[in-house]
Amino acid sequence: MPDIVYPGLKKDWEARLAQVEVELQGFDRARATYFEEGVAMLEFASNTFSTFKTASNERKREMAKNLLSNSTITDGKVQVSFDKAFEMILEANLEMTEDTPKSDVLRKWLPD
Repeated sequence: MPDIVYPGLKKDWEARLAQVEVELQGFDRARATYFEEGVAMLEFASNTFSTFKTASNERKREMAKNLLSNSTITDGKVQVSFDKAFEMILEANLEMTEDTPKSDVLRKWLPD
């Protein structure tokens, strides 16, 4: 490789490496945020029933908005559809029995 070409290529590769490092830092921040939001969602789900019982009507409406999606009233009966994340929590709880190790159920949610 001619000596005149190498400095330009080196500069290009160093710039690309710096760009990739910035992008990787963004992924690290996103992953941390993802886990923090997941923990907050699980805490919300685990405390929802007791909180809902004592909450004001405004707070109950806010909680239902976060928990449910596409709810309807048909013939005086409420038909509910859970938000996808809470549907997953419900399914995991239904699958879990006393004999089921929690790690088997949680394996679906955690990255490999």
